[in-house]
Amino acid sequence: HRQGGDPRRHEGVRRRPPDAVVATAIISKLGLPRRLVTIIEGESLVNDATALVAFRFALAAIATGSFSFGDAAWEFVLVGVGGGVVGLAVAVGGIFIVRRLNNSTAETTLTLVTSFAAYIFAERLGFSGVISTVVGGLYYGRRLPAVTSAQTHLEAEGTWNTLLFIINGLVFTLIGLQMPAVMRGLDGYSWQQLAFCGATISFVVLAVRFIWVYPAAYLPRKLFPSIGRKDPMPPAAVIVALSWTGMRGIVSLAAALSIPLTLPSGEEFPFRNLLIFLTYVVILTTLLIPGTTLPALLRWLNIKDDGESRRDETLARLSLFKAGLRKLGTLKSDSGISAELIESTASRYERRVQTLESNLEPASFSPLFDEDQMLRQLMRSLLEAERRELASLREAAAIHDEVFFNISRELDIEEARLEGQRI
Repeated sequence: HRQGGDPRRHEGVRRRPPDAVVATAIISKLGLPRRLVTIIEGESLVNDATALVAFRFALAAIATGSFSFGDAAWEFVLVGVGGGVVGLAVAVGGIFIVRRLNNSTAETTLTLVTSFAAYIFAERLGFSGVISTVVGGLYYGRRLPAVTSAQTHLEAEGTWNTLLFIINGLVFTLIGLQMPAVMRGLDGYSWQQLAFCGATISFVVLAVRFIWVYPAAYLPRKLFPSIGRKDPMPPAAVIVALSWTGMRGIVSLAAALSIPLTLPSGEEFPFRNLLIFLTYVVILTTLLIPGTTLPALLRWLNIKDDGESRRDETLARLSLFKAGLRKLGTLKSDSGISAELIESTASRYERRVQTLESNLEPASFSPLFDEDQMLRQLMRSLLEAERRELASLREAAAIHDEVFFNISRELDIEEARLEGQRI
């Protein structure tokens, strides 16, 4: 289930499309422009959905022995739009229910139910289940954080991370179990033929991406100048890097394994084992060649972080602290909270505002920022000491297990908060 937002956010958890994981993992470690990462994730989301729909038509054409481009184009639009409508309807219904649950476990479970419901309902109605799930995930990811509690966010993050890890593991396990049968079905081919076919298909996959990316970046801005004004043409280096990130992965493998064993007539599906084998080769090639050379290419192209993400996060935190200061101002006169506590809290907020404002200055050095970093380092050391003491109390049977787990959870949340802060 692809959860969306920017383009994929679900309850504060960032989701990457499976075939873009390698590229985005490399790019995120190198600290590269956010625009490049967003394009890779966004186009992979669209590519996965449209490719699986096109794959569905290809299988139908082979099974029936006939193909009409006009009929296929109309049906492509129909199943795509229909799937989007079904996904949106399921997501709207899910949000309607979530607003009335007020139970983190039930809300987390509903995120699982609606993701599969969007797919199943769309498929039963003859539409695209993949597009339905994508659209539903995008809507869910935008609306759910505002209508659920922090407890739900934490539980859903752990649940989805675990579930996705299990699904990915099961898919690759299934692939491994299929490989012996696939290799036995290739007895009619020599290793030279298999190597030639694999190399040719892999080269075509890499070359076609270069052929496609350049016109896709240039033509829309040439045909529609308004696009160019709102979104200027990216530098040539960025287009080269984007063209080199066409790694394939689990979606391609799942599609290949979904090829039926036989045709409706009962005949064996033609070249099924060869298609699966070639898919393996393409995935391995694109992971080894672009995947391992991408860091060197990015350094050679001198593509660096433009600081946009850091600036946006700084501005967001600055707005939050200023909102807190405004709230503290209203509490001074009409609350039962002591003035000393309000003043000390306001002082801390004002110091954070000064820190963040200084970080927004170009090429500035902020001693406050260094102090803030040291404060978090100090807090991590204190949390570690508290954990050791808590474990000692449990070992000595000085506290009940329920107390141990409650306090441990508080320490976990505080540590996760510190780890999540980058500013």
